[in-house]
Amino acid sequence: MRKISPFLFLIGLLFLAACGKEKVVFEKNYDLKNEQWTYADTLNFDFQIADTMAIYDLVLNVKHGSNYPMQNIYTNIYTQFPSGERIKQLLNVNLADNTGKWEGKCSGNTCNFEVKIQENAFFNAIGKHTIKLEQYMRVESLAGVKSVSLKVIDKGVKRDLSKKK
Repeated sequence: MRKISPFLFLIGLLFLAACGKEKVVFEKNYDLKNEQWTYADTLNFDFQIADTMAIYDLVLNVKHGSNYPMQNIYTNIYTQFPSGERIKQLLNVNLADNTGKWEGKCSGNTCNFEVKIQENAFFNAIGKHTIKLEQYMRVESLAGVKSVSLKVIDKGVKRDLSKKK
């Protein structure tokens, strides 16, 4: 039987300890009626931020049928901050590669595609933040979109303000 060196054992323990620090601080899912995402379906995600030093990932999950007729979904993302300031961003979510193979995890006729829409984000203000998501395709109703969800994940690390430029 081979022995594991104390150094490798310590590295393994540190790795396992670091893995458990991420924490979902917000998660909301919208199941879309009749598996259709229409222009009228603006998805609102309201969440509270209590720590302006924390680093977050914002993760979007799109559940769609294998019959979804397109390779992607264009979305408009509106972010409103506690101050009332609002910004808009266009996001292209590629659900399939150039050959038409679905990205994400597929089982049967359902696929889940998860994408980080913002990595290592931070919020400058405590309070209520709102993200509004709307589909921005050329068709009024997207058939085959089953649900859309958003997660805000606290990565368990703090931003370092001592490294100002």
